[in-house]
Parts: sequence; structure tokens; C-alpha cells
Amino acid sequence: MLPSNFRILLIFTIVCAEFFGNEAKIIKFTKLECKDYDKSFIQFKQCQLKAVGRNRIALQLHGDLKKNIDEELTINAELFRKSHDFRPFMYNDTMEFCSFVRNPNRYMFWKILVQDMIQFTNINHTCPYENEIIIKDLILEENMFKTLPFPGNDYMVHVKAILQNEIKAELKVYVVLIE
Repeated sequence: MLPSNFRILLIFTIVCAEFFGNEAKIIKFTKLECKDYDKSFIQFKQCQLKAVGRNRIALQLHGDLKKNIDEELTINAELFRKSHDFRPFMYNDTMEFCSFVRNPNRYMFWKILVQDMIQFTNINHTCPYENEIIIKDLILEENMFKTLPFPGNDYMVHVKAILQNEIKAELKVYVVLIE
């Protein structure tokens, strides 16, 4: 039989955990797809996920730019959530890439999503971008998404790079959030 003080503390802890939610969330990459439709614009040399520990998956991406990214590049970014298959979920924005990098406040969701990830990329300055786009050892951490209170589920971010009304490249990043 447990002492009464310990039982009260245990009950209080269980009630608080249920009321305030479980802080131990797991968020990790599950799949990555890169397509370079126009190899005269970009070629993906590396597009992979690498397991670095239990529930820790690192994203590695290396795109060799054949043309400089300047004011003409448009990005379409869309969020999907799984419900039997992946369906559009809340956000679908088309934005001028260089304008977004300069001032991301207009697209607050994408700003919040990207702001902690920038340190793992060479996309940490304004346009033009030359030679390469690199994402190295990007591991998702729960604190990156504290201001985005999404429920546990499978999600996909689909990004299309569009130049002169043609899709030049496409990324699909799959993530699981476990509460």
C-alpha cells in the first residue's frame, strides 16, 4: 500500500498530464522525395533521410543549381494531412521566393515552420542564390513547433519551384507527429 501523500501526488501528476497534454511528443521525418524536372535549372545530387538515433532522422539535401535563383522564381507550398491518403490541410500559398526570404512575415505559417530550420541550410541570405542549395543534418525537434499546435498525425509539405509558369523542381517532405 502506498503512503497517502504519494498516492495524492501520483493522482495529481496523472490528472495534470491528461489536462495539460503530454509534453513528450515525437516529431520526425518519414520520407523525402525530390524531383528535378528541368535539369538545366537544378539537379539533386543528394536527397535522403538518415537515421542518427532512435526517433531522430536527419534530412540531407543537395541541389546543384544550374541557373541563379533570382526574383523570377515562384514557390508553391502546401500542407497536407493524412486521412486514408494525404489531403490538403489549411495552407496552400504561392509566393515569390526572394520576397519571402527577404520578408517572410506575410506568410506567417511558413515563417514559423522554416525559421528554426534555416540554420541547417545555406538559404540564410537574400537572393540571388548561386551554385547550390544545401540542407545538412536537419533533425526535427519538438521545440521547433511549439507555436504550431497540430494534433498527432502524418503530414506532408509539398513544395514546387516554378519558373516561367513551368514546374522546375518539386519536394515532398513527410513528417509524423506522435503525441
